[in-house]
Formats: sequence, C-alpha cells, structure tokens
Amino acid sequence: MHEIEVKILEIDKDFIIQKLESMWAKLTFCWEIENEFYQNNDWKRIRLRKMWGKNIMTLKTKIENENMKASNEYEVEFLEYETFKIILENVWFKFSIKTNKQRISYHLWEIAFDIDDFPGIPTFIEVEAQTTKNVIKWVELLWYTMDDTKTFWERELKEYYNLI
Repeated sequence: MHEIEVKILEIDKDFIIQKLESMWAKLTFCWEIENEFYQNNDWKRIRLRKMWGKNIMTLKTKIENENMKASNEYEVEFLEYETFKIILENVWFKFSIKTNKQRISYHLWEIAFDIDDFPGIPTFIEVEAQTTKNVIKWVELLWYTMDDTKTFWERELKEYYNLI
C-alpha cells in the first residue's frame, strides 16, 4: 500500500476528536500498540507490531517526497513473535527502536487520522492519504497549515523530544 503522511505535534486531542466527529469521520480503533523497528544497511525498515492480539510485520520502503513522509507498505500477519525477531536479526536486519503508544484512529473516505499518545511526548495526529493533495486538504480542514506539520519517523520523533 502506498501511503503519504504528516504529523501535527502538540494537538488539543479533544478539539481534534470533536472536529473529526463533526465531519462524520468513523472511529475505527482505540487500543495500545507495541512496535519494534528493524533496519538494514539499505535503509529498508521492518516494523513488528502487536495490536488487538495480532502480530503484524510491515516492510516500509521509502518513496522520495520533498514535503511529506512517503512509503510503500507491505503487511503480513504472523504467529511466533519471538521467533520472527530472531529470523530478522539473522537476515541482515538490526533492531532499531521499540515504542509503545495509545492510538485512536478515525477514517473518512480513504483518509486515516491517527491520534497517538506516547509516554513523554505530547499528543499528536498523523494525517495519512494516498496523495499529497489529499494530505494537504485534510491538514487544512483540521485548521492547520503544512508549516505546522512534521515528517518524522518514530525514532526522529523521540529524538525531537530528547527521549533518545
């Protein structure tokens, strides 16, 4: 799946939820997520995720985009979490970072709005769409501008807040 996204940091969560619900966005997820990230020498990233009692592996390959974070994502569910970690570490992927977060997700048409709470990081929202144009449109409909956005990966977000 092709995804383009930006983050808006330090949001008023209640205001954003009210705004999304007033636009008839559908609440699709409210759960804790555990992520472990692995990276190889070619900067390909694999995310192992535990959520809803499932294990999900996602391969992320970066797509060049000047103003937004863009990547292709390929996902698969798997059973043996610890075994899968060992396999990754033995096929040239190195552990990068582990994160836990509370996520509230809304969807409206093909736009995803993920509100995340990380320990030590103010609440933020990710706006994700298939096109740059749609990301810009929905950032503005939330009453922000693209100047308010960041394109951080999770590690960069933790670095921004001096957590690593």
